[in-house]
Amino acid sequence: KQKKRVLGEPQNSVSESARKLINHRRFQIFSGACVFLNVCMMLADHADSTEAFQRMIDQQNLVFFVELWMEVLLNLAGYGPGGFWDDPWRGFDLFVAMGSAAGYLAGSSSSNLGNFTRSFRLLRIVRLMKMIRPIRIILETLIASISQLANILLLLFLVYSMFAVVAVQLFGNTKFGRRLGPTANFQDYGFAMATIYQIVTGDEWFDLMYDCEVAPPSCTLLFSSDYDPYYTGPTYSFGDCGSSAARYFFIAFKVVCENVMLNLFIGMILDNFSFITDEVGMVEDEEWTSGASASQIEDMTKVFQRFDNKKSYIPISVLHSLLCEMKQPLGFRNQDGKLEYGHWERACELLIRAELNVIVRHQLNLAEEKRMSMFQRLLPNSKSISLSEKVQYEDVMKTILYWRKPNMVPYLVKKSRRKRVEEVILIGYALVILDAMLEAVAYKKRMRVLKHLSARKEFKEWETRDPIRIRRFEALQEEWQMHREKAARESRSVLSLHALQSRGCVVELEAVDECPEDVVLHQTAAQAVSRLLKPMHGIEAFRQWLKSHLVVAKFIDPRHAHRGHVLIDFKRAGWDGWVVVNLQFDTMFRPETLRTRLEEEGKRGWERVEVVMKAGKSIANRGRLVKMGTVQDVHGYLVTHGHDKVERVKNAQSRVRLNLGPGKVEEMVARSRGGAVREDGEEVEEDSVLEIIGYVPAVGRNAARRKPRSDDANLSSKELTSFDAVSEDMALRDYNAGEDEPTGNGAYNPQPN
Repeated sequence: KQKKRVLGEPQNSVSESARKLINHRRFQIFSGACVFLNVCMMLADHADSTEAFQRMIDQQNLVFFVELWMEVLLNLAGYGPGGFWDDPWRGFDLFVAMGSAAGYLAGSSSSNLGNFTRSFRLLRIVRLMKMIRPIRIILETLIASISQLANILLLLFLVYSMFAVVAVQLFGNTKFGRRLGPTANFQDYGFAMATIYQIVTGDEWFDLMYDCEVAPPSCTLLFSSDYDPYYTGPTYSFGDCGSSAARYFFIAFKVVCENVMLNLFIGMILDNFSFITDEVGMVEDEEWTSGASASQIEDMTKVFQRFDNKKSYIPISVLHSLLCEMKQPLGFRNQDGKLEYGHWERACELLIRAELNVIVRHQLNLAEEKRMSMFQRLLPNSKSISLSEKVQYEDVMKTILYWRKPNMVPYLVKKSRRKRVEEVILIGYALVILDAMLEAVAYKKRMRVLKHLSARKEFKEWETRDPIRIRRFEALQEEWQMHREKAARESRSVLSLHALQSRGCVVELEAVDECPEDVVLHQTAAQAVSRLLKPMHGIEAFRQWLKSHLVVAKFIDPRHAHRGHVLIDFKRAGWDGWVVVNLQFDTMFRPETLRTRLEEEGKRGWERVEVVMKAGKSIANRGRLVKMGTVQDVHGYLVTHGHDKVERVKNAQSRVRLNLGPGKVEEMVARSRGGAVREDGEEVEEDSVLEIIGYVPAVGRNAARRKPRSDDANLSSKELTSFDAVSEDMALRDYNAGEDEPTGNGAYNPQPN
């Protein structure tokens, strides 16, 4: 059973360092050497010593006194004030240190008090004893035996008192003789107890017996003139003669008190010393050939205390970690600290785990029977206990011993465990099946996670190689830095600068095997806007053609490139709150989320465009939609070829990308910072990137099953549920108004929708 600490150990870096220093082998050797040298110097002190010698003795006493107080302060820092109560040796060190300090303080004021307190230095010899293992075991065993010896001492006291009372009645008035006298008599209870102690030690008890049986004419039988005519004193009803029962009294006392009771007391002491002899003479070995020593049991207890959270029990789920931390033969770690975990260890762990489950189940059955008893039915139903907790220290250690060291278990114990072993084997089979099922589920999850991480890694590598993505990422970071500085100036959070979405719509993608023949290429649509192409012309063409046509796009990110071409119907999207932002080399069509900008335009918020796609054509996936992400922005840019500026402008090709990603503004801000963590710990990632190929008419196509544009009230409950969360988008940086041309410094030039 664990010792209950008065105060818990401090859990800070200073205390942990102090405990590590105190328990270090070199520090213990240093402390023992200091005590040994101090004791040797104290033994060298003598009378009529020279002044130089006495000064040297005083100086070394002061040095070792300071060293003792340093140890006390280290113990205080490492274990706290309660450590002096929990460990008697630490408390003894504090007692010696305070007594020595009192000696130094009282040395100049009172010579007698100073000499008495300086005698506390002699107690440092006891500190030396605690560092010698055999002597420390003897002292600790004697202290632990005091409670047992106290019972025997109480019994001896009662028996001695009984004989003392009888002796007072028989020999209280007996005249003094050869031994019976002032130092040994039975005149009252106190003298009788002292005399009985002398008899136990064998101090002339024969003479006492002869004196107690004195008879006339050597004594007066009755103090009365009627009995003795020559008696002239006062009359009494007694005399000073002894008793004829003296021989029987002394023989009975010697047999009962000395040969029985005293030998019982001595026998208990010898029994304790036999344990001490066995403990001191025991040679520790790794296989516990002659059993476990006290230090080995203490090591196991310390390992158990790492997992019990100071509650004396552990959950079964930590059994594997416990066995891996314990040393052999009970644990799996050898004396060199290396873990040995093979087939035999796995089998033992399975059987130990099975028996612990059996023990917990029996405990639950007993608790249920107790609750259903006559007197417990009126009480409220108690909280059920999970099978993963309430495994006591004794049950855990016994179970581990049964299966790891069966040769140490007595035969009768093994015989009584036959039914238990049969039940353990059945539970073991059940655990094997359970582990197999859990391992299959874990393998499936692990493969899914690895596949996701592989795709994520491939997407990241593609993102770092794509110059368009790099420019977009740099723009987002620059915008985030501006918002963060603005929030710092206003003493508010960055997210508080942004507004909530006012509405949302769902756009469905339909996969097509190949690009339709009647497609109008995006390059052609952009040239219809302007022959001299700029990034903004691609955005203008996209916004014009999506009103009456379906958008043909293809996935270009490696994670979704296998999906090929898709048709998108954006007629349900109103793009409320979206603005055109011109950069130095790019044009972005994205939602305006800054509260101040929206208030200036008289808008409550912005519209979120959610993109979904059918899962597949199989029966299991029929009708199931997969969320592809939210349209974060529409990115327009140019791809140029040529050796000079004129040729590059002439051969410029317009490109437009749809960047799909997380819809919450918190996630988008994290992405702009280069970060990647949601509130729930899941990594934020860009779901997919599509490139606009062209536009096809929507008339007569089954793929574009368009629904009339509806407000939030007409959306399905499933869609509304996805839009109820605080879904905000990245805000835009400050921009200059009035110009269509991109500025040289990369400032934003918005064109409100």
